[in-house]
Amino acid sequence: MVREIGEDGTLAPLDLTTAALSLDARYFDASAAAEGAVGISSLLAGRRFEGQKSGNLSAGLREAAFERAGQFSCHKNAGGELMLLYTYFRSSASWRVRIALALKGVTPRHEVIRTVDGEQNTAEFRQKNPLGVIPVLDIGEGRWLNQSLAIIEWLEEVHPAPPLLPVDPPERARVRAFALAVACEIHPLNNLRVLNFLEQMMGQDEQQQRLWYHHWIKQGLEALESAIQNNKRSPFCFGDVPSLADVFLVPQIANARRWKCPLEAYPTLLRAEAAALELPAFRETAPEKQPDAIT
Repeated sequence: MVREIGEDGTLAPLDLTTAALSLDARYFDASAAAEGAVGISSLLAGRRFEGQKSGNLSAGLREAAFERAGQFSCHKNAGGELMLLYTYFRSSASWRVRIALALKGVTPRHEVIRTVDGEQNTAEFRQKNPLGVIPVLDIGEGRWLNQSLAIIEWLEEVHPAPPLLPVDPPERARVRAFALAVACEIHPLNNLRVLNFLEQMMGQDEQQQRLWYHHWIKQGLEALESAIQNNKRSPFCFGDVPSLADVFLVPQIANARRWKCPLEAYPTLLRAEAAALELPAFRETAPEKQPDAIT
């Protein structure tokens, strides 16, 4: 039992797991546990504990934090099988889920659905998602989750640490609104189904499709930049740790860059993107790092 020495000399028990959950000064990357020491040092600064050296207590807190965060290499369903993520390297919605899974320390199996070849339209796949889109997460026992935001919200509920949403309700709403702006206002207008329709049903050539794409990207990114432009000090969209907003931002910026959209007008977004890509959870789940990537 660890006991903290109060200012008046009284002793109060300290639950390491509860204390670990309060760590918000440092993102805990499941692939680099030692880096958690920064946030732990912040938590322990100026506090005294009975019979405990700071190094030993830091180690205990770090262990509790990572145990609580679910630092493991896989997640199994009730039948003992790994979860299965239906994904495609170029799908930005799938990349969001890959990022969130990596942040949570969860590694499912992958099955590639080549949307460019129409594999999402088979009767077998549409049993899993009637819309015929990816990602889909098979959590076993005939249960499939679809829509990237719904999948990530489910992950947040079953693996609450490290959190992707702030504790404060208004801040949670702001972060969700940012993510929803990407998921509902920007991405749907520019995904593969829409671009195919523009070409095949409306006879729009590549230049006209690019004009369409650039218009909606510009409108959307201007709004996102405005939403966080007062964030002058924090590296990520809404603070010192990555959130749901960063999970949605990074793939959308990558899409804009792939379509050669000008990005110079969005310095705050680009700063958040650069900070996120320093983390393995974002960098190692990128499209070019996927086994099915076409080089």
